Amino acid sequence: MNKPKVAMLAMYKGGIGHYIAELSSRLTGSVELEFISYKYGLPGDEVKMDDPAIAGNLPKVPAFLISYNKYAETTASLNDVINFLKQNAIDILNVHVGTIVRETAYFIISLVTVAKKLGIKILYTFHDVEPFEEYAGGKELLETLYLLADRGTVGGDIELQKLVDNYNFPKDKLLIAKHGVYSIFDFNKYDRESARVHLGLPLDKKIILNFGIFRPYKGFDNTIEAMPKILEAEQDAYLNISTGIRVFKNTDKLDSLVSTLKLENNVSLKYDFVPSEEIEPIFKACDIVVLPYKQVSQSGILNLALYFKKPVVVSNLFVEAPQIDGKLGLVVEPDKTDQISEAVIKLLSDSEFYNECQDNIGEFTKNDIWAESAKIYMESFERLMAEKDEV
Repeated sequence: MNKPKVAMLAMYKGGIGHYIAELSSRLTGSVELEFISYKYGLPGDEVKMDDPAIAGNLPKVPAFLISYNKYAETTASLNDVINFLKQNAIDILNVHVGTIVRETAYFIISLVTVAKKLGIKILYTFHDVEPFEEYAGGKELLETLYLLADRGTVGGDIELQKLVDNYNFPKDKLLIAKHGVYSIFDFNKYDRESARVHLGLPLDKKIILNFGIFRPYKGFDNTIEAMPKILEAEQDAYLNISTGIRVFKNTDKLDSLVSTLKLENNVSLKYDFVPSEEIEPIFKACDIVVLPYKQVSQSGILNLALYFKKPVVVSNLFVEAPQIDGKLGLVVEPDKTDQISEAVIKLLSDSEFYNECQDNIGEFTKNDIWAESAKIYMESFERLMAEKDEV
């Protein structure tokens, strides 16, 4: 079989761009890859190849073709993408489904419909199946979008079942491609102490990290609420919340909790966008990472924590929870602040258990999960090419 010609369509800014940067390095040589990107993140927020974790690891610069700000620009974008697919003789269009794809479902539905008429096969990578925010398009629009795919990959069994049960996606058209750990953010510039100096964090504290784009479902409020009990047992505990504000901008609840609980000396709240080069010091500075999510599909933050060998506290909604519990960290129920407190205290006070978790993480990260996922993608590509030949 000739190498399939695959175009990966995504937003090359943030988590999905990082995912593809890691994945594509394992696919290079087996497929001919092209990359198509939206021109903007939020309206007016131009996407550029200024993220070193993406720019330094993608084999090609994406074609920035998709605009969705105005009708005329959007329709012109559709023509531009179709021409790109034709000119590059693309066999398979791999659409990475996340928030931006759902919010521009009208565009993707039109694009995929035309692409299929040209004989191009469609693979969706579902980074999350259900919207994290109230979705204006409704379930029917999502089902229309999802069922246009010829095949799909998902991160785990839970997401697969959501697609089958809630959107009638054929189960035999889905494969599981797991999320690997991220190495692309480690520029080897910092150690634990220099990272803390760089960030202005205390050198003598046990630092708990909450990290990621601010959304209420991530449970940052629960970690703050857990701090008084944590401090009773571990006076040196310190919570660093580093979160970018994009969709949700109301952080008043977090500010109010810190003030009400008199935690000003024990909690750092930073609401700035975090560029890729700042991820290394943020993770090297901390001792543990807490992810008490109330909703989750797959988490790049978890895979960052594991790369940097930080034991974690996660909610039992994570598909990885059975692998984590008692081995890579601890598992709690969502919204249970007492459980968060107990788990954090255990990790911070029991050095033998903490070290055991770090050793287990070291063993876990020896497996190249990205390479295993690349094999799943190749299987999907091969099946699609076989279906293409049958037509």
